[in-house]
Amino acid sequence: MGTSKEFFHHINQEMNRKQIVIWIWLVLCTGHIVRAQSVVRVTNSETREPIENVSIHFMEDNVRGRTDKTGAFYVTADIKSNRARFSHIGYRDTVMLLDLESPSIMIELQPAERYIEQVYVSTGYQTLPKERATGSFSIVDSEKLEQQVGMNILDRLPAVANGVSVDRGTGPEGKLMVRGLSTIRGERAPLIVVDNFPYEGDIENINPQDVKDIVVLKDAAASSIWGARAGNGVIVITTKKGTFEKPISINASVGTRIGSKPDLRYIPQMNSASFIGVEEMLFGNGHYQSRIDGVAKSGLSPVVELLIKRENGEIDERRYQEEIQRYGEKDIRNDFDRYVYNPSFETQMQAGLTGGSGKHAWRGTLGYDRTNSTLSSKNDRLSMRLSNTIKLLPSVELQADIQYTRRNSTSGRQGYGDVLFAGYDLYPYASLRDGNGRNLDIEQRRGQYMDEVEQLGLLPWRYYPLEDYKNRVTTTSTNDILLHTGIDWKIWRGLNLGLKYQYESQSGDGRLHNTMDSYFTRDLINKYTSLENGNPVRHIPLGGILDLSHTRLNSHSLRAQLGYNENWGDSEINMLGGFEARDANTRNNYYRTYGYHDEILSFSPVDYRVQYEDFVTGQWMFIPQAQGFADRTARYVSAYVNGSFEYRKKYILSASARRDASNLFGVSVNSKWNMLWSVGGSWEMSRESFFPSGYLDYVRLRATYGHSGNIDPAMSAVTTIRYMGTSLTVPGAAIARPNNYANPELKWETVAMTNVGLDFASKDKRLSGSLEYYRKNAFDLFGLEQMDITAGVSETLVKNVAKMTAKGVDLHLNGTAIETGLFRWRAELNINYNRDEVQDYYLANRNANVFVGASTISGVEGDPVYSMYSYQWAGLDPETGDPQGWLDGEISKDYTRLVGSGTQLENLRSHGAVLPTSFGSIGNTFDIGQFSLSVRLTYNMGYYFRRSTIDYGALFTRYTGHSDFENRWRTPGDEKTTNIPSMIYPNPSTNRDSFFRGSEVTVEKGDHIRFNYVYFAYRPKIQNRKGSSRVTNLEFYTNVSDLGLLWRANKKNLDPDVGRSLYGTPRPTIYTVGARITLN
Repeated sequence: MGTSKEFFHHINQEMNRKQIVIWIWLVLCTGHIVRAQSVVRVTNSETREPIENVSIHFMEDNVRGRTDKTGAFYVTADIKSNRARFSHIGYRDTVMLLDLESPSIMIELQPAERYIEQVYVSTGYQTLPKERATGSFSIVDSEKLEQQVGMNILDRLPAVANGVSVDRGTGPEGKLMVRGLSTIRGERAPLIVVDNFPYEGDIENINPQDVKDIVVLKDAAASSIWGARAGNGVIVITTKKGTFEKPISINASVGTRIGSKPDLRYIPQMNSASFIGVEEMLFGNGHYQSRIDGVAKSGLSPVVELLIKRENGEIDERRYQEEIQRYGEKDIRNDFDRYVYNPSFETQMQAGLTGGSGKHAWRGTLGYDRTNSTLSSKNDRLSMRLSNTIKLLPSVELQADIQYTRRNSTSGRQGYGDVLFAGYDLYPYASLRDGNGRNLDIEQRRGQYMDEVEQLGLLPWRYYPLEDYKNRVTTTSTNDILLHTGIDWKIWRGLNLGLKYQYESQSGDGRLHNTMDSYFTRDLINKYTSLENGNPVRHIPLGGILDLSHTRLNSHSLRAQLGYNENWGDSEINMLGGFEARDANTRNNYYRTYGYHDEILSFSPVDYRVQYEDFVTGQWMFIPQAQGFADRTARYVSAYVNGSFEYRKKYILSASARRDASNLFGVSVNSKWNMLWSVGGSWEMSRESFFPSGYLDYVRLRATYGHSGNIDPAMSAVTTIRYMGTSLTVPGAAIARPNNYANPELKWETVAMTNVGLDFASKDKRLSGSLEYYRKNAFDLFGLEQMDITAGVSETLVKNVAKMTAKGVDLHLNGTAIETGLFRWRAELNINYNRDEVQDYYLANRNANVFVGASTISGVEGDPVYSMYSYQWAGLDPETGDPQGWLDGEISKDYTRLVGSGTQLENLRSHGAVLPTSFGSIGNTFDIGQFSLSVRLTYNMGYYFRRSTIDYGALFTRYTGHSDFENRWRTPGDEKTTNIPSMIYPNPSTNRDSFFRGSEVTVEKGDHIRFNYVYFAYRPKIQNRKGSSRVTNLEFYTNVSDLGLLWRANKKNLDPDVGRSLYGTPRPTIYTVGARITLN
């Protein structure tokens, strides 16, 4: 491993700007003249596109070969026969007499009546026809990708790819998954591969318009070649390249997206009048007295201030009632909708040049995207890409690509739920601007107090939400350079050598500037101010507060690969093997500067070693010190081999093996290395003589079994510590804490998968598809294991001790329902079923309250990894409206025991999975002449979510209300029509609220069908003038996405994707118009 480290360190030192410039210059300027040689070029007779992998048999010499990706085959000197047979699935076999004296021989193949669409699968190591692959793949071509819009290419997959779903149930951010979960505590994200190498950078650096297609590797035979990072599936992205022998073409596209505002009415906000009623009740019971008298001088709501004035005789009852009525008619959502949110706006533009001669194929693109969000944050992306393929010799090709991406972002306003009041949720009757257009403040401290201290010389202490965002600005800048080069050498007939290298450098800079006028800065300066002889002494200097951060990623990947292909008689063998190494280093740092002045770039020091008295509370505090450094390196070394044997174009056997090593795992060499493998086979039954002629013309059965792996880069087998900076109490002393404890047996997670599939197609071209069944057994998973507490580490430690299984079915159908004249109706159906189950997992605590949470790993053997559990519900008490549960077989209101040790895991109700067990999509495309309309629906079924509801404790202490308050129990008999408990003050116990929130009545079915998008395109007929540039394609299109739910199982009218969140809103509908043009 030391040699590898020195190698990559040397490359890092040598990769400077001068060398990069020279490298680019060589790519652009290198030209080669080679001797003339006979080359056979095979194209489609209808489209004139080159056909890859055409089998050529020189019949008299009994020599066989295949065309390359450009449709070319180079005739070697040992070939004397001029009679050759050309064959390819989907085309008619053709026998031709060739003129071997001619330097260029053009062959056109006619598509066969027996239609099997020729689809190529890219695994990142090789490209092969799908009918020769035994594994499981989902292929998304550029036509489907271009029907959707947006800056993130992966966001387009769930609506069109088979086996791909999004986890929106275990966290606030959606997580992409391939065939569900394959781990319990480990990394869940699939491996992303871009142009043959794992991509370490931000996926938004990839311009979707540069993407040719995406292949999802779903089973072990397809993904195990990627080894220890493939356990969660692999997504292979292939970008567009140039084509040999193709005249220069210009393509351009432009699109504009306009998104509607979020629907704030969806938020279950408590009615203002009801909220005021609660405040009056709390005031009458002395609830606010501690805050009124408290030293913190925390802000009070306008209603509480009115109540104080009424109590003190400063206003009469009539005036009070007038003000209360005015507040009761207000709804803060109206102000947010009017003054904070705007329609989003996005522009996407791209222009490109593509061309190719006999020796050089190239493509260059320039793209620019700019987005203004609904909160007025701004994002822009500039992307440039240049791809070259140069034939140094007839048997040697050089590939050289460079991609540069720059992304910038600027923060916008604070949205609903982000604006707080004295550290609490904002009361529903607040106002952000008055009728005269004057921005209003939200009091974080008592108004009278703020006015008084301002007279003493402190800074103004008021907070104006509609102004503050202008003085608290976060900007980020990301620059990404991706260099890729490689050589393919056809050493001898069927034998080729590939050498590839990729370098990525991504730098990210973050800047948070709280100006002198920001509330954050003014508040911090005031708190660290003292009065000496009546004069303010500021221990944090006047000026802004500047937080800077920097992240740097450097990644090197190197691969050497040998491939061999041979045909003899009815047999064909394909093999490849190679070695690769990868080194990825990430460094980041952050630090804070006080007293910063942007105009003159000055700052002032502060003393972090001294404690100062808080001006308001009198507590002694250190000045916040925000700085740190991190450095992490991950190294991988791998050796792999893959091969297949085909007989009579009917039977295929495949196998692969890979061994990975990493610096992350194991103290011993055997623990660092990991062996992964797969085997597979397929049988094209429709080629058998006994196969009956009928509706189905193509039937292929395939099966695979193999092991792939999973890794969590955050794990380590050795003890590591994290330095936390310098001690504030012991000058000069460093502070550190353990980050990972010694775990020498830690190793890779392993996922074993069995996959059985059936591919089929009809004779009349109208129906094709696949049906697959799979089963995953994942073992050596990261899980908790009980430890000897005398070791002084912990009661538990994460080790490779857990197990889980998963099984599922994937169905993919493509069909043409109607095709007559100018009208064609095509349909696509994706149906996926996946259910996971814990097999072995140590549970350190079986108390019920540990499991009542959607994002909590269940760990319960026989249940899904993420399960929905709830307290058993026994209804509301008819006399009091209290929630009731079951305890020891009896109805109980002992909330301490109901949510504590009195209720164990086995006492909970298990509803089912938190993640959808059935998901998919259905798409229909209608072509009428030059018009095309595509409609795509998606669905998720078989899962549960917990909706938000009223929490009286949170309402009393944090001002967090909920519209369920209106449906609460009030009088006996209400229990027959509602499950919302009565309001009691003082709240007898927070456990009462915890029980109700975690009970089964707050659990809803998540099943739904969503109208994902509709896409309309018009492609006018092109009439070109002689002598002018030829327009080969012109398209005008429009897209409407996120059109809402067509059906939902829950009766609360909730969107399951956001129903669990108090402040979540459904994704706004987005409207797009654009155009694409191509000229030759």
